[in-house]
Amino acid sequence: MNQQTSKKLVLFDFDGTLTHGDTLIRFLYFSMPLYSLCWGALRLLFVWAALALSGKWNTHRAKELLFAVYFKNHSAEDLDQLGRSFYQGPMQSCLHAEMMRVLRKYKSEGATVALVSASLKTWLQPLAEHEQIELICTELAFTDGKFNGQFYGLNCQEEEKVKRIQARFHLADYQVIAYGNSSGDIPMLALAQEAFWVKNGVVRKIQDDL
Repeated sequence: MNQQTSKKLVLFDFDGTLTHGDTLIRFLYFSMPLYSLCWGALRLLFVWAALALSGKWNTHRAKELLFAVYFKNHSAEDLDQLGRSFYQGPMQSCLHAEMMRVLRKYKSEGATVALVSASLKTWLQPLAEHEQIELICTELAFTDGKFNGQFYGLNCQEEEKVKRIQARFHLADYQVIAYGNSSGDIPMLALAQEAFWVKNGVVRKIQDDL
């Protein structure tokens, strides 16, 4: 990277970095009545057990199956509206006010800001649009306008985050800054000239130890 560049690319993880905890469970509770959640959980236990017994267990497939159990055959329009309603409602209380101020400050200073998350585009797209930032995340796949039970590409975590960031941006053109909060963010943090670890809204700069 050209160390003299004034262009900044700021990468933010979402859950636990910009939020108080995980948004997936909150989204599920928001999306359906309790009996549907419970019935889906029973089905999911059998599906996950079969996956484990087959020796094909991995976090990508397990998460994909979770969404298939609850949302397969839902229309793209319905899921889009559900995500927007979640963003406008419960998700607002999940957002960490101080970290959102940090994000907006970078944006106001002219930096390119990207949200890079394993969470779903379903509820992250409205946030990215509102904040006018780039979005790299896990996405659902649709056939004939309906969710087909699979992800479009891989679950956006760990090395997959790095691959997508590198595909979207020519990193040599930027001073890269990154914020994360879990082991799944470490590959992304390792891309940055300045990396920050976020825990309960407390930000600590990482000193070349990734």
